Amino acid sequence: MAKDEYEKWEIVEGISEGGQAHVYRVRDRTGVEQGIFALKRLKNGDRIDRFRNEVEAVAALKHPNVVPLIDKSALHDPVGKKDRRYLVMPLAEGGSLDDAARFKGDVRRTLGVALRIAAGLAAAHTHTPRIIHRDVKPGNVLFPKKDTDDVWVSDFGICLIDDDRPRQTEDGERAGPAMFMAPELEGGGRLDVGPEADVYSLGKVIFFMLSGGTILPREQLNESPYREVLQGDGLGRLNALLSRMIRRDPKTRIQTMAEVIEHLDSILAGMDGAGTHPEADEASERLMKTEAEQDARNAALRAANDEWEVAHANARRVLVDTIRDQLQDLVRNRGEPGKTTFQVAAAAASGTQRFARFAVGLTDAIEVLRSRNDGDKRTWVMTFHVYWRTHSDKKGRVGFFAGIDVREYDDRPAGRCRSLLGRKPLSKGFRLTSTEPVLFEEPPDDWLSSDAGIRNAVSELFAAFLEAIGKGTSIFNDAAFLEKSGRGLPRR
Repeated sequence: MAKDEYEKWEIVEGISEGGQAHVYRVRDRTGVEQGIFALKRLKNGDRIDRFRNEVEAVAALKHPNVVPLIDKSALHDPVGKKDRRYLVMPLAEGGSLDDAARFKGDVRRTLGVALRIAAGLAAAHTHTPRIIHRDVKPGNVLFPKKDTDDVWVSDFGICLIDDDRPRQTEDGERAGPAMFMAPELEGGGRLDVGPEADVYSLGKVIFFMLSGGTILPREQLNESPYREVLQGDGLGRLNALLSRMIRRDPKTRIQTMAEVIEHLDSILAGMDGAGTHPEADEASERLMKTEAEQDARNAALRAANDEWEVAHANARRVLVDTIRDQLQDLVRNRGEPGKTTFQVAAAAASGTQRFARFAVGLTDAIEVLRSRNDGDKRTWVMTFHVYWRTHSDKKGRVGFFAGIDVREYDDRPAGRCRSLLGRKPLSKGFRLTSTEPVLFEEPPDDWLSSDAGIRNAVSELFAAFLEAIGKGTSIFNDAAFLEKSGRGLPRR
């Protein structure tokens, strides 16, 4: 290896090698910088723009909770065979947050670390230009020293620097880790995300710490077995906070890291018995009240039947099997081989959905995605929303309703092309609605014996879906949509 390959930096030994970079322990052969440092060298020349992102973000963010930049190579030279672009950072002697076992059940330490992470991210979000990390995960939270809880936020390689530069994920790659990323970033989704994307990921990191290393799937914070992590004295406020951070819809999340810090401070102060700023107390109380009311509604819906979880599992299995069977029939009888692709995918759903005359507790969602291979980049999606509700007889029902939407190639909604399927008055056809979807529901114990009814219902909805696709997006402005489709779902 040439002596000047990394200029003044001499390699001591390798630390790691990933798909995009090599990391080495190095020392300054000139003696100006004392000690051992970490040198990260770009491995994939196609990622030079991301590498520049990381260097520019770290150089700009001089904050105690953002990893400092010690040195860097030139960034704008043409990439060649001997390219050696690199950056040098302090060595994180305490490792990363991937090893979270030491935080299990320790609320105070968990919140202390979370505050430091949030402070580093807040510095990025309020910088000019604004910087959104987009890759917040345990492996990117470093501990400068062993046996301390000081942290650095690191690895800004896929951050969004909110200026006029081209976005770095237009090739369809994921913008972050699937286990911690915000849903809008999946599959190279939205590029114009804001701080709420990092808020979502931080919420999952907090859960990861408190659980001692358990990864929370999607938005299942209040589902078994994950809800047990936040059950106990003094955890109600933290549960309420995480419930507002880990939400699928970015518009309903906490929007700024400053608000997250405010709530974390308030929770910690309450544990210490110290007073807090009145506005922080009021904000926390509002948060707790809102989430308590939501929890009470959902609990009332589920408490109607002690075997809700078994009923839900049975209903979901029956529905998924029926959808797959019907989809195979649909493709075989009406498909266009080589031109049309249908896929079935699971989607998260939770919370209370209110309609004009009733409310249901959403538990799950199953999507059927139809795309074409002939240049049409839009995807038509029919979503089966699974729910639970208490009927007028005080007994629980498990059911589903369906909606249709259209998405662009990058998963953005196609305008206002989104609606639920309702019954047209005095007709066996369907209409678009936002307040009165047609429901198919059964008592929990009847789902396993209702195959024929469920099959008919799904068949009707598939017919409506194909009818909608045939009419095109103009149906979302057509009040007479699907006058003739279907024999009619049962009214229940």
